[in-house]
Amino acid sequence: MASVLNNRVHKWDDLTYYILSVQDRGTPILPPDINKSGVLFQVENENSIRFGLGALKNVGIAVIESILAERKEKGEFRSFQDFCKRVDSTALNKRCLESLILAGAFDNLGAHRAQLMAHYPAVVNLVLGEKKMTDSGQLSLFGFMTETVQESDLPLPPTAPYDQQTKLQCEKDVTGLYLSGHPLQKFKDALGQFNFDSRALQGGEEDNGLQNNAPVIFGGIIVEVKRVKTKTTGADMAILTVEDLYGRIEVMLFPAVFERNRHLLEPNAILQIKGKLSIRDGESGIILADQLSLLSNEPNETPSGQASQTHQTLYLKYNVADEEMHGKVTGILDAYKGDIEVVVRNTANGNALKFDAKIRSCIAILNELGAVIGAENLKIV
Repeated sequence: MASVLNNRVHKWDDLTYYILSVQDRGTPILPPDINKSGVLFQVENENSIRFGLGALKNVGIAVIESILAERKEKGEFRSFQDFCKRVDSTALNKRCLESLILAGAFDNLGAHRAQLMAHYPAVVNLVLGEKKMTDSGQLSLFGFMTETVQESDLPLPPTAPYDQQTKLQCEKDVTGLYLSGHPLQKFKDALGQFNFDSRALQGGEEDNGLQNNAPVIFGGIIVEVKRVKTKTTGADMAILTVEDLYGRIEVMLFPAVFERNRHLLEPNAILQIKGKLSIRDGESGIILADQLSLLSNEPNETPSGQASQTHQTLYLKYNVADEEMHGKVTGILDAYKGDIEVVVRNTANGNALKFDAKIRSCIAILNELGAVIGAENLKIV
């Protein structure tokens, strides 16, 4: 299994698929660890596979090999600062360090990921300054420190840790999958009430015996949205890649279903999907969707723990007389229909006006609006 993964180290889609397959078969994939991982995937404790550092995005094999050579020669890294002082300067570039941090490679060195992301530039600047002074023969900032310096001697400022969703999404961005949990885990009870999950398409003892056109209800998180057009009319439709706790499934939305639900179709949206199973000879089964809705394990509470969206209002501030900006804002609002009222403060005259359109709360709409009018000019309360 480790060899199969190593043959696909730089084919991200293939690698993710095979990692999920390995996990489905009961073999744990251990997270990246700066003191335990090799360049590639390797067997650990006989029945587990340790994630290879060379499989992370934005890190080069040559850089990882230099890090591992230092570890082999002088022992494990004691802290993040110790790592920065000992490795070659090429390993301290922004993209490489951030991938290692967000993947959890430094989790066992005494500082959490948000803390390292907030303060690693200061640590790196200090270390590079020290190396520059040492190379030029000047007095070392660390000249009186011994080889046994611990991270506690150079404490990082307190920083609020990432919430679980942010932590998992960062892992997914740099490794292709969720390593320390799954965003659907808190929905496990709700998912267990449905009559279908991806195991039904994997055969074996989990086969649910579903047939072509069988009605199904299941839940999952959107991994990818692929928009296509019908050959006959050119109308928009979509093919979703949806991941549940056990694997991935493709979901097809024909034009009418697509139009009704396009406001829900954003990556990482967690949905309940109703439809029919389509199984054709020689092809993987797909779902032909009829109904989509946001999945919730707490019906009276939003995912963020705030009050129901019906009690919220989105406040915007911009110059409504700017036709280009106003057109972009209204276009964004129209794409995310929901129950939240929208109030705009017109900076041209100071008047407040209420939009007819109502929107739903999601990260995507806030990001899109922020890019147009500035994040400081919007809030939901």
